[in-house]
Amino acid sequence: MKAYNDATRYFKVSMADINMYASNNTRLTGSLAFGLINFPFKYRIRSHGDGDFAGAFNFGAGLGYTFPKRKYRNATFSMITGYSISNTILDKSAVRRNEGDLVETNNYSAFSISIGPMVENNRVQAGLFFGTDLLSKINQERFGWKHQGKPWISIGIGYSIFSKQEATAEGSNKDVNKN
Repeated sequence: MKAYNDATRYFKVSMADINMYASNNTRLTGSLAFGLINFPFKYRIRSHGDGDFAGAFNFGAGLGYTFPKRKYRNATFSMITGYSISNTILDKSAVRRNEGDLVETNNYSAFSISIGPMVENNRVQAGLFFGTDLLSKINQERFGWKHQGKPWISIGIGYSIFSKQEATAEGSNKDVNKN
């Protein structure tokens, strides 16, 4: 066995060898996701098998986490929670009491909470969301809405206007010392 002293040794390696065999050591990190959320329809799940399919206006904020994107994938995956105000239409079949107080068009506001996965590819987004709607306490006590706190399912389709752009290796070195 040959013993080496603490002598410093230097090796000359060409840039061609470094470029051929070296790779970037990049750490994959996720990011915070934030945006506007809207569900074009909601399918209210019922245990009897007679679910309620409703389209209604709702508008709110989505907050979530975008998982790290691998270079060999085109799409990103996020888990989103949504908080919105929904327009809920009450009819006589959807309430338990005071049906006579309802007129033909009965629009009430409800607070919606949702969660679901979302996939984004080239700024186009699609997701599957589960949630629940809650009428105000006064309206719930008055009408006894059958869907209060019950689950619904919806899809979301969107387009990312403000998206993080990835810098290319060539583009990141251009125009650095322009002044």
